[in-house]
Amino acid sequence: MVKHIYRLGIVAVLLGLSACEVTIGSDPQTPSTEDVTAQEPPANTATRSEASDEGSAETGTGGGIATSRPTQPQPPVQPQSPPQPVAQTSTSFETRCGWFSNPTPGNISLYDADREWIIGVQGGHQVATDWNWPNFAPDQWVVTNVGSYGYGCACMDVRTNPAAGTINDIRNVRAQAIAICQQDPALNRWANLFP
Repeated sequence: MVKHIYRLGIVAVLLGLSACEVTIGSDPQTPSTEDVTAQEPPANTATRSEASDEGSAETGTGGGIATSRPTQPQPPVQPQSPPQPVAQTSTSFETRCGWFSNPTPGNISLYDADREWIIGVQGGHQVATDWNWPNFAPDQWVVTNVGSYGYGCACMDVRTNPAAGTINDIRNVRAQAIAICQQDPALNRWANLFP
């Protein structure tokens, strides 16, 4: 459907423009044709695509008059946060032992003498490479949630990112007896999490 654009020589009081382009169409914010004095269109009319070079005009689907409007001011650009330093991952594997915790799907951590090391967070950090899950015997795993979610004691060779507190690579995973972690004085700080 071709929209006709007419050039009117009427001063647009509300818009403060000396001339504006109009189209026959509907726009809920413009007066209906009953509220505006109708004028005969000029003999030569332009299509929407032809008028695009002359300025902006809004088109409707019938019933009212739409007028061109001045460009809306753009919202201010939000300042970007400064780039974060690239976290340094250790280059060699180190053995870390402690509480291996998997309380819910996708959330896995190793709590050792130094800190909580994040292996995976649902919707966030995950170790990028495939790794073997510790092979816990039934007496080496404490179930704390629906299904088999819980914790155990384990050692693993890992590459870490100390600045982020994440484990980025895992190999040589070994399950251990729960008593080993319970009796390790370096792990006492986690006693309230792993009773």
